[in-house]
Amino acid sequence: MLTMNFTYRIYPDAIQQQLMQSWLETCRFVYNRALRELKDWIASRKSLLLSVFAGEGIYNSSQYPVS
Repeated sequence: MLTMNFTYRIYPDAIQQQLMQSWLETCRFVYNRALRELKDWIASRKSLLLSVFAGEGIYNSSQYPVS
């Protein structure tokens, strides 16, 4: 199978460069915000799971002593 790639070179003027830079900054901001929300959500679920396993939940160390 033959795959062909095309490369196009662009030469933006100063106004176009500023516009593209603003788009990139917006994309970076949105990505980082979504990533932070995901990490916070995962961290909140981890603490909930740890409390279930350590407390009266699924696993209680007094019921199942380590041998």
